Amino acid sequence: MSNTMSNTMSNTMSNTTSNTTDDVRDRLLERWLDLCKWIDAKGDVAYQGELFYRLIYYYEQPGRYYHTLFHIKDCLVKFDEVKRLLEEPDVVELAIWFHDAIYEFWTKPNENEQFSASLAIFLLNV
Repeated sequence: MSNTMSNTMSNTMSNTTSNTTDDVRDRLLERWLDLCKWIDAKGDVAYQGELFYRLIYYYEQPGRYYHTLFHIKDCLVKFDEVKRLLEEPDVVELAIWFHDAIYEFWTKPNENEQFSASLAIFLLNV
């Protein structure tokens, strides 16, 4: 990832003081669209925006106390601190976006991660 793209994405997440759900959602949408453009994801901006809203639907479910949009935001801020050290930062960032999107208390160990990976494949049609 270029330094310009990296800096733009980092600034999107950390250079704002407001942390309402709407503000975080807006910043995450901007970041998601930047990532989609960077990885040359299929579809136009409207399609990629729809994918974003489908994904965050899961993170905004009632009863989610840890794996929320705020958690994704926090993970991306930490990711921005180390991504220059990674060989494939785009892959890691996609993993952050989708990790535990599916979170059910009744699943077996690692099933939430498997379901979330399936969701990524379905939404991104990789």
